[in-house]
Amino acid sequence: MAKHHIPWAIIILVLIFVGTFSTLSEQLVLAQDADVMIGDTGDRATSGIVFCLPYEKGKCFRVIQGIGGTFSHYGFNYYAWDFDLPEGETVCAAAGGKIVCVQQNHTAAVLEPKGRVRGNRIIIDHGRGIFSQYLHLKAHSALVREGDIVCRGQPIAKSGNTGYSTRPHLHFQVQDALGQSLPIRFADCPDGVPQEGKEYFSQNGMESAYQFPGNSPFPTSVFKSNGIQITMLTFPGVRLDTNGIYFIAGRVTSPCKQVALFLMPHDGGTPIWAEKISVLKDGSFGKHFSLAGVRAGAGEWSTSPDETNVFALALAPVAEDGTYWSDVSVPLFLY
Repeated sequence: MAKHHIPWAIIILVLIFVGTFSTLSEQLVLAQDADVMIGDTGDRATSGIVFCLPYEKGKCFRVIQGIGGTFSHYGFNYYAWDFDLPEGETVCAAAGGKIVCVQQNHTAAVLEPKGRVRGNRIIIDHGRGIFSQYLHLKAHSALVREGDIVCRGQPIAKSGNTGYSTRPHLHFQVQDALGQSLPIRFADCPDGVPQEGKEYFSQNGMESAYQFPGNSPFPTSVFKSNGIQITMLTFPGVRLDTNGIYFIAGRVTSPCKQVALFLMPHDGGTPIWAEKISVLKDGSFGKHFSLAGVRAGAGEWSTSPDETNVFALALAPVAEDGTYWSDVSVPLFLY
């Protein structure tokens, strides 16, 4: 048996502040050349990505919970913002990208642990491992579908009050492929970083042209803590066709006879699909596999691009008694 808890909020924003007194158009031009630092790691992955406030141009909303907010902005959701959008306001893409996740079937707020996975959301892939997430959306309000390419400023849904929420609002964050929120700056925010209790006018107008840079790659080094390094993986990203045939290869750093590749529900728990792979004497392994069996084990399955099937993928050594366990996993969006 394996169990892993997946953070419920996954949003990725990367905004760039380039001067309090410049116009937005000037900010956008300068931001594209900015040398952006992410956190204290020196990560420059978001350089060239311009983010604006995630609501309509000319609208003004207050930040009711900011970075490190004590109610729910901690851990994976530390670098996040809650804007006080009333229900039914238009939510806009903060930057251009590809829609990889649409969840819109939840209808109510649920102030208990299960509510953390019952909020309607949209996730946009901006390429290079950077994503943005828009949470607590109104039921059945999505204006986009899985696989759509959107530009900055494009309406994507309506704000709501679903999931772990006490009032209508929009939760927004930029994150990596694991759902870890990232520090960012907004191009249309005077000080770059919105502060709790303050109001901000959006200048997020529709982008005139946008070219998607390509799917974010699956993070192949993520299972190093399990003693496994992936050396080859044919996933086209984090959004996968269950009818596809894929290949994975890697090497273990601690002796074991098998590794297990397995899928869990997106909030963790018992695997619904697993593939055990033999490890050779030199510590290497490799295998072709299909995710076709996932649909049968998933229980509920959406065949529509209007509602995403979300799971968590992990790779771990198999113990002598046949069990396996992982403290880390990667969200996958399947169709």
